[in-house]
Amino acid sequence: MNFTPAERVEVPATYIWPMVEGFGNLVRVRRRQDIGVAEIAQKYPD
Repeated sequence: MNFTPAERVEVPATYIWPMVEGFGNLVRVRRRQDIGVAEIAQKYPD
């Protein structure tokens, strides 16, 4: 991890997904993202 615990903060940022890519792609990417975030949280708990 490149950031110290003090540097790892959650921000209320959002991303508007262009739906031209399709809802199925959005769901697939979000699931993969959720898995990655959970993995980082497990490896680097606060």
